[in-house]
Amino acid sequence: MDKKALSPIIATVILIVISVGLGAVVMSWGEGYIEKQAQFVQASGKAELSACEGVDVKIVSSSTGPKVCKGTNYIEATIENPTGKPVDGFNVNIVGEETKTEKVTQALTRGDVKKIRVEANTNKIELVKITPMLKTTNCAAKTITIEKLKTCE
Repeated sequence: MDKKALSPIIATVILIVISVGLGAVVMSWGEGYIEKQAQFVQASGKAELSACEGVDVKIVSSSTGPKVCKGTNYIEATIENPTGKPVDGFNVNIVGEETKTEKVTQALTRGDVKKIRVEANTNKIELVKITPMLKTTNCAAKTITIEKLKTCE
């Protein structure tokens, strides 16, 4: 019986060629998929940025400094919207011994000045971040950060 078979070297080369070809097909499919996902993420980021365009909220200040203070179990801030787009509320992040995020649904229209109050354990607070919101969109680029809180009088 004469049996003819492929030599091991030729078989190995064929397997490598098939593997490389299959890898190239998968990579080209994945590249297109990743480009589509990147375009989608970029478009949604631009929509969020354009939605927050014109938002301009600030902490009210006086001769004694910003109007932000901590009480026994709360934090209070007086916020103004001098010329900006109306906001629907705020996300208040309190970072310290305990980290807490509180949603404040107090709207602030153009020209308004309002006091917001968040219940919190005020021991060892390192900083407070107040982020304006438009419906469900956080305007992170417009976040106000307060590092040193005075005690409320």
